[in-house]
Amino acid sequence: MDSLGVICARSKSRRVPQKALQIVGTTSLLDYAIASAKQSSRLTRWMVASDLSGFNMPAEIADGPIIGALQWAINESPPADVVVTLQACIPFRRGYYIDQTLDLIQRFGFESVQTVVNVGWDHAPIYKPNGAVYATRVELVRQGRLWGGVKHGMILMTPEESVNIDTEYDLRVARALCALSS
Repeated sequence: MDSLGVICARSKSRRVPQKALQIVGTTSLLDYAIASAKQSSRLTRWMVASDLSGFNMPAEIADGPIIGALQWAINESPPADVVVTLQACIPFRRGYYIDQTLDLIQRFGFESVQTVVNVGWDHAPIYKPNGAVYATRVELVRQGRLWGGVKHGMILMTPEESVNIDTEYDLRVARALCALSS
């Protein structure tokens, strides 16, 4: 199964300026995303979809919905069966989560698999997508869908690994978690 990892890192963020370049610990959010792609043993190849300096995604695509960036990446790359979306705002994602999503797609014929976090209790779990990994068959992405299909799977991540930088507060939380783990 051929897979394309797409690290989405647009320059404009509504709440955190230059979010992908923000530092957590000693590493930028973009570099964390690149490291997770490199850790994966299942990704055939990966690329950065960004309008940041040094990358070539058109700004009008970067400013739109993430599905546009994925469709652009598909058109810019050799053919793939599955697109793996890796948003640059998830610093604690690891390569094995990427591998697990691809394993589920291949072993069980899922059309998409996403990572989730339990926001409920142990006895009453509530699973919420955490945005860390979306593995999606290319046909769905071409239809404008990031996830879904008839067969859809989930991979559970811990709350600490699921920190998603959307606000300055989230950035402070990630920095604090990083400092605690040092």
